[in-house]
Amino acid sequence: MLRPFLVELEDEYATKLSDVRTRLAAALRLRLERAWTTFSGAWTKALM
Repeated sequence: MLRPFLVELEDEYATKLSDVRTRLAAALRLRLERAWTTFSGAWTKALM
């Protein structure tokens, strides 16, 4: 009787968790891209 509810809850939790992971990955990638742009820009200026 409780099983379908638990499965549904687990499924919802897994969906939320993967959504959070996706958001974290996107934020991290954006941060890395910004850091790389800043670093490579500074490096290019230093070399010129």
